[in-house]
Amino acid sequence: LGDRKYLLSPQDLAGLEVLPELVRIGVASLKIEGRLKSPEYVANITRIYRKALDRLGVQRRLYTAGANKARLDPFSPERKDDLVFVRALMADLHTRFKDWVRTRRGARLKGAEAEVFDGSFMLGDRALVLGLIDRFGDLDAVVREIGGERGKAQVFRPRRRGLLSRLPGMAVEAVLNSLEARSGPRL
Repeated sequence: LGDRKYLLSPQDLAGLEVLPELVRIGVASLKIEGRLKSPEYVANITRIYRKALDRLGVQRRLYTAGANKARLDPFSPERKDDLVFVRALMADLHTRFKDWVRTRRGARLKGAEAEVFDGSFMLGDRALVLGLIDRFGDLDAVVREIGGERGKAQVFRPRRRGLLSRLPGMAVEAVLNSLEARSGPRL
């Protein structure tokens, strides 16, 4: 196991023993805690609960309003019409993207169409050769180059709220955490 202390937490599996009762009383949804857990861990816990629900005869239901609301639902079989739709949508988006780049880069584009717009990612030096970028530089250097020595970059960040404005939310969170800890295992 290396530095791992457990494969699956007993706390995350605690709901399995009460799952039949939850199904019996009509609980329609379970929340599986995924914060601070790896995607693989959450997938394993989800798979275990799904298998337990399958053994209890609980089937997934999907109700929608509109013929295509469930289009590309990852839990339903793939439909040919959905593939046709999504491929056409992606082709349209790619055409718009290429037009947008051509409009803004114009004659600076230097590569063949298939090479510039094949959907690959690349390093900056290749983007420079293809004309997708003009140069390398950090923000301050580029601003000084364009705006002279008086040029100054404007950086916009969310304002951090002061401690006094955060205290009420911190207090409510502490109370909820305390109540949750006293209520027993979470499902």
